[in-house]
Amino acid sequence: MAESNTPLSRELYFSRDRTFHGFVHMSAWFAIHIIIILAGLYFLGVQNLATFGIFLIAAGVVALGYGAATTPRAVAKASEKQPKENRPRS
Repeated sequence: MAESNTPLSRELYFSRDRTFHGFVHMSAWFAIHIIIILAGLYFLGVQNLATFGIFLIAAGVVALGYGAATTPRAVAKASEKQPKENRPRS
């Protein structure tokens, strides 16, 4: 079993940490996307407001795209919050 201070275990920890932050970021944007899409479907189907419903659906798609586009930046920002002595060496 490898000790907890070996470079490999530290790199593995930070890799998992980056994956976790990316997953949380995308999950939040996916939840926002679903809420906007459901509101758009409500206005489109129930209220018969086609223009507003289609606008909300398009906004939901844009929100998901924005979340996907900003995931690498969010992961990098979360990595910067780690103390410098704990960051893996490049």
